[in-house]
Amino acid sequence: MSENDLPADLIDLQRRMDAAHAAVDAFLEGRRGREWDEAEGARWQELMRERTDAAVALQAHPRMALAPGRLDLIARLRVAARTDEESAAS
Repeated sequence: MSENDLPADLIDLQRRMDAAHAAVDAFLEGRRGREWDEAEGARWQELMRERTDAAVALQAHPRMALAPGRLDLIARLRVAARTDEESAAS
């Protein structure tokens, strides 16, 4: 099985999870070493909820749940998600 036979919806779910992780990282980067106000705390909770929802959706996909070589599938999925994004940016 290659990246070419990964379902498009599964690749989209991986992209969603990657974007959610990137949003959390970006949020934290600008706020290291200081206290957060109430609005920032609410934004943090929203970002964490989005990240959790993305991970749950990805793991719930039938292809993920039924994959005998799950770690291999995850590795190929990450490559496919990055490759498709890089191709779209070109």
